[in-house]
Amino acid sequence: MHKSTSFKLKLKKLTLIAILLMTTFFLPFLKNIEIIPSNLERDKVGGDQDNEEFGGNKPMASFIGTHSWWDKSFHSRQVINITNPYSVEFRNFGVSISFNYSALVNSGNMNSSLKDIRIIEYDSEGNPYERKYYFEKDYPIVDNVTVWFDTNITATNGASEVDTYLYYGNDVVEINTIYFMNETADGVANNFGWIRNGNFEQDIKAGQRINETFGWYYVDDAPNSLGAAAPLTYDINTYQHNLSNTLNGQEHIEEGNYAFKFGAIDNDVSSNGVGHDIMGTLFSTPFVVPEVIGGKITVSAWRNLRTYDDQNSKAYFYRARICDAFDSNNIDLHNGISNIEGWETLTAPSGKENTVRDSFDLLTEIDTSGDLLMDYITYEIPESYEGKAIFLEFTVYVIDQERAKWSSFLQVDNVTFTHTLPVSLESEVERRKSDVSIIVRDVDGRIVPNAEVSLINSTAPVAEQIKYGPINTSIDEGIALFTGIIYKNYNITVNYTIPNTIPKIESVLYNGSITGTGYEITEAQHIFTIYVDIWTIDFEIVDYDEEPLNYGYVAVYNNTDNTENLVNLTLDSNGKATFRWKNQSSYYYEVYYDNIDYNLNPTQLNSSWIKRDNYDTVGKKIRKHSVLLNSTIPKDAPTFTVNETFYTNGSRTELGNKMINSAKINITTPRATTTVTSISVYYLDENGYTDDNYRIYYNNTAGADWYHIQIDMRDPPETPSTLAGDKYGVYGLRIVAT
Repeated sequence: MHKSTSFKLKLKKLTLIAILLMTTFFLPFLKNIEIIPSNLERDKVGGDQDNEEFGGNKPMASFIGTHSWWDKSFHSRQVINITNPYSVEFRNFGVSISFNYSALVNSGNMNSSLKDIRIIEYDSEGNPYERKYYFEKDYPIVDNVTVWFDTNITATNGASEVDTYLYYGNDVVEINTIYFMNETADGVANNFGWIRNGNFEQDIKAGQRINETFGWYYVDDAPNSLGAAAPLTYDINTYQHNLSNTLNGQEHIEEGNYAFKFGAIDNDVSSNGVGHDIMGTLFSTPFVVPEVIGGKITVSAWRNLRTYDDQNSKAYFYRARICDAFDSNNIDLHNGISNIEGWETLTAPSGKENTVRDSFDLLTEIDTSGDLLMDYITYEIPESYEGKAIFLEFTVYVIDQERAKWSSFLQVDNVTFTHTLPVSLESEVERRKSDVSIIVRDVDGRIVPNAEVSLINSTAPVAEQIKYGPINTSIDEGIALFTGIIYKNYNITVNYTIPNTIPKIESVLYNGSITGTGYEITEAQHIFTIYVDIWTIDFEIVDYDEEPLNYGYVAVYNNTDNTENLVNLTLDSNGKATFRWKNQSSYYYEVYYDNIDYNLNPTQLNSSWIKRDNYDTVGKKIRKHSVLLNSTIPKDAPTFTVNETFYTNGSRTELGNKMINSAKINITTPRATTTVTSISVYYLDENGYTDDNYRIYYNNTAGADWYHIQIDMRDPPETPSTLAGDKYGVYGLRIVAT
């Protein structure tokens, strides 16, 4: 201890409350027999309560996958298999998976809103990170969901990568708006490497004039930067801008059931038509151009352009271009950064009313009454655009007023990148696993070895119940260890059989389904302590010379007579045996000497009974030591050491035959000016020996004037190798405080 002033320290107090495991020491031929089992107060180190859990949340390697679990609050994941058939590397490239979500929701493994879906990819060093994503329920079919997300993949020469996972199974979380990509915002942060709804199948809306569908916007106008005239208002029944599923005349569908069409309502304008409101702009929401290492990336779009122009002046134009500076409300703010294609009508049609020429190659002419402009256009995106947010724009416009001698329409479908990465969701579901340790203790807190412990998910229908075990508790620690436990709510049952009984004498000592106690498995590691209604009695038999009686046995009966012999306990070489059974008021026993060299038949040496109320007497089950140390500290020696030893039989100097099960230690200094700098606790073995290798507690981060320490001798803060070697036999404690 360190005294922070030069005043004299008049009084220090060290209190030790030892909760003792007391083992019978038989006097010669069992005279004055006293048999007392152990006790452990149910105030565990760390504040663990009866039949409650404690333990940390350490990361645990996955059961099926090769990567550590990203977030322990999600109980399920599946590997996403991604194949790269190209000789280039992709970064932040948009791909998708589709799976039946209804089955997962109905089984309770996924939230009904799908808000718990996450896409997690692992880098080359195995570190997980969350991916941008978007999903749509009941697409492409009812009960299925499609999830689009970014991924990185190296040039694998056709091999698959399995470093990406679908995570789900968490009712607490909400959709992560940082990574969930909708179509309402501009910029890289709000978009990813997927051209949203490029096939126009995701947001089916009825009507002939649709200004927006998921991933796309339409304006019945053209950007001023193109020099377009102001549009006129015609009869609304003569034009359309909508999702079209017509396959008549010149109208077609390239992929799925719909294409977007705007312009004349006619199916065929080769001979003019009633629709003359031809101006309009269809533009996508932004997307981030994926990076391609060792190659280029190309965007493609199917378009179907049909025209009729009976004017004598060149005034009709169509443009497809790449833009940035996205604005969903004002197309005049769009900044065209690159043209994909352009077509315009001729100056003097004279029989070429359906003919257009290439705006960038005036020598190329095409008759739109045929299908030559019903095809794919492609655009190789410059490397300088990779990693940036851009969007596509399709515009039909005139530089003079729209007139009855013009008619046209444009269809757009299947807008996508030309690279395709095969993606599949592995069918095997990997459930979040837990390692569950269940410690079984008797009514006095002693461990119960060889108890049969089971975990049962009994809230499910019988046919679907998940059961683990039974697993026997260990001899040294009383722990039943369950590994790979799926996250569920479980009941715990504990069954105990008296060893070497034929027929078996057994009983269910604990059943969580009866008590209504459930245990929720939600973490990587759990430790539960179960207290069962069982009593542990240790026998130690010695002769008159205090030598172990190693030829013999103890017959234990269920009551105070010999009508029901529960078991005959064979004494070991040390004359010891242990009996465990129900916590009742008393047991009757008989001790026999069994040595055929002495007598062919066992010889009864003694008989008596063990009464529970005798053991519960104060001073036998729990002992309390309170030590007051008067000391004077001279000014030039402001430090001192408390070094005290406590034995189990109440003596401060003499070793006893009882063992300590647990201890509470309170150290109090007389005033706040005196502080503790370090505390060490050592155990004494059955011979009263201790040294530095016997330390079971140490604290050198002290600095207060009061300390409360609790130590379970089966699970001390420090566990020296000697403790297990001594079979946790603690016969005293030495406490050193400085």
